[in-house]
Amino acid sequence: MDRAKVILIESEIYDQMRIINKLFDDIDERKKGIEKSVIKRESTAYKIHSLYCAFEDLFEIVARYFENQINNRAVYHKKNLE
Repeated sequence: MDRAKVILIESEIYDQMRIINKLFDDIDERKKGIEKSVIKRESTAYKIHSLYCAFEDLFEIVARYFENQINNRAVYHKKNLE
């Protein structure tokens, strides 16, 4: 892998990890008092879903740079769940 490609993957992974870390922070903040609030539970569930999707995006970034092409996202998602 040439240096330019390494810089690109590092940049994309860094950006995706920033998103993931922000979601973890959001979840930590929302879980305070979660047992008393339906809104907080729903908000936390949404953030957990977003976190799952962010990890999926991270795996896709890595796969793309190592030439494991993902042609059909529906099949990719299904295989991730298996």
